[in-house]
This record gives sequence, C-alpha cells and structure tokens, in this order.
Amino acid sequence: MTISTRLFTLLGATALAGALAACSGGGSDSQPAQSPQQAQAQPTASSTAGQTKEVELIKTPKPYADRLVEALKKNDLPGALAAYEAYDAAWNGVEVYTNFRDRKLYGELEVDIQNKIGEILSMKSPNLVSAVPLADAMTKKYDEVIALSVKGPALHPLFDDVATVRIVRADLRIVSAALQAGDVAKARISYGKFKTGYAQAKPLFTARNAANEADVSAAMANVDAKIATGTADELKPLVTNLTDRYNYGVNLVNAAARNASLEKKAPTDKDLSDVAALNEAQVALVAAQKAWTAADYNGAKAAHAKAVEAFGKAQPSLAAKNSDASVKTALDNYAALIGGAGDAAKVAAANRAALEATGVAQQVIAGQFWTDAKVKDYLAALPKA
Repeated sequence: MTISTRLFTLLGATALAGALAACSGGGSDSQPAQSPQQAQAQPTASSTAGQTKEVELIKTPKPYADRLVEALKKNDLPGALAAYEAYDAAWNGVEVYTNFRDRKLYGELEVDIQNKIGEILSMKSPNLVSAVPLADAMTKKYDEVIALSVKGPALHPLFDDVATVRIVRADLRIVSAALQAGDVAKARISYGKFKTGYAQAKPLFTARNAANEADVSAAMANVDAKIATGTADELKPLVTNLTDRYNYGVNLVNAAARNASLEKKAPTDKDLSDVAALNEAQVALVAAQKAWTAADYNGAKAAHAKAVEAFGKAQPSLAAKNSDASVKTALDNYAALIGGAGDAAKVAAANRAALEATGVAQQVIAGQFWTDAKVKDYLAALPKA
C-alpha cells in the first residue's frame, strides 16, 4: 500500500473536510483561504507578471505545512493527516518551479523531509512526536523555496501553464488514492472539484494536442457516467485511463516549458524541420500499426524503419537537450513486438507510447512557439496519418 493510500484510508472524509476548513482563514499573502485551483486563476502575461504569479502560487502550500506542525504537536492524527494531504496536493501543483530552479533544494524538501513524514503518518500506530522535528524542518526549508522564487530570475511564462495543469490534477490524484482506499464518497467529492477545475486546463491541452484533449474529455465522460453509482472497482479503470490521458497533456506542456527561453523570439528553420521529421515518424508509426493489425508484419517493420529514419533527422537536436533517449527507447520497444503475431493490446500500447514520445519531442524542439500563428499554419500543412 502506498503512503498516500494509507493516509486516505486512515483519514475519513468528514475529518478531512473539517481540517481543510480549519486551514481556511483571512486573505493573507500566503492565501490560506484559497484552494490550489482558486490560487492559480490569473492568466499568463509578461515574464515579470509570470514571476509574480509564481511567487503567489509557491506560497500556497506553506499554511498547510504550518498546520501540520500544529497538529503533530497536539498529537492530533486526523488533523495531521488532513494537513499533510492538503500540503501534498498544493505542493504537487507548484513544485515544478522549485524542481527547475534548484534540484538539490527540491530533493531536500520532498525526498529527505516530506516523504519521511509521510512514512511516519502511514504507520499503523504513528508516533506523531517523532515527526515534529521533520515538520519543523519542512516549514523552514519551505521558506527557502519561497525565497528562491522571490529572488530568482523570471522563468518563461509557460511554467505557469505547467503549474495550472498540475494544480488542476491535484484533485484527480486524490480521486485515485481515495478509490484505492475504497472511499468512493471522497472520490466523488474530489472528482467534482477536478471537473470544475478542468476548464482551466482544457485550452492549454487543446493548444498542444487537440486529439489528446478529446481523449481526456471522452475519458471524463466515461467517469461521469459511473461516478454517481459506480463502485470503487468499477471506477478505478476509468479514472486510471483519465489520469493517463491527462498526464500526457501535462507532459506536453512540461516539455515546452522546460525547453523554452525568454531570449529566443522565434523558431529556427532547423526547429521546424525537426518538428516535420518527428511528424514524419508519427505518420510512419500509424502506418506500422495498421500493417501489424492486418497481419502484414513485414509491412509493419518497413514502416517502423521509416519512423526510425525520420527520428534520426531530429535526434541530434534532441540529444543536445538530453531528450532523445525516451523516443529511441519507445521506438525500440515497439520494434520488439511487431515482427509477428502477438498481444494486440500490448502492441497498441507500445505504438501509442512511441507516438506520444515523438509528440513530447516536438514540444521539446518548438513547444515554446506552438501557438504562434505562423507555426500553427506550418503544423497544419504537415502530412497527416
């Protein structure tokens, strides 16, 4: 059982609601009264405004960390579990800023401190006193996180888009954990929050990959049809599929942000040719899957070879950004399955993984400019599968 599942099992929905309500207060600079979704509602503007938004968002987990310390000192297990859950959800939404700015600080906060607190809270009979020094250390370390965002150079505004889609996802993560713990009532409440928040993520997903956004919306419709009456076992695969589709959308936005530059004002001709090459690989991968499905295994291998050749045109640019290995691995994994008859579901999943790896690679190359009018026209003119 994971730490999160154990925590959700221990903590009832009523206790959680009460604890989270207790975390709400007046509108201070750290915004304890705001939920993660409410906190990130402003649109992206200039890099300066983006950094202001970063500082605003990065402060949102701190009140929950403070609440955790208070609950632990009072030996209040329900309160501690609620505060930990709220902190974890808020932090998961905004951690991208810290992860990008300082991996060492990120690791110290999440791996060295937070995870150890979670391990203590997940014990059958947790010793809350033993977690107090760790929680104190976490609040102090979090002050360093805030200072890093306040004093650090502005990041590209796309990082705010990453935070948006991750913050919206926080409620979906709670849905999954609640279902694993068999708490369908809690899953329904969190799903309702996720569904409301998705309005903020939808246009960001559509801009990167409209087909995947359609998949997310279709997966949500499947959950909608079952969420009111379905059992945990009925809902788990539906939510798993929704999470998978949503995570791909996050990966696309994340790849664009992490490879963006405030100094770069337009894509180069090489950027566009690399995007076209990766599109060529995608077209070939679709052809390979059609051939394999028709039991034309030689045709599938020939189409896969074309995908590999096309990828090779963009590989040097991706390698320069340490982003070629995932595509190569996905292509190799698919090749290992299409030489003959096999498990259709596994082959289809490997094909999708290869297609999505090339999609992420396109965002690495030119995601920063994906919504520019000229780039959109260029993309629209590329061959379709």
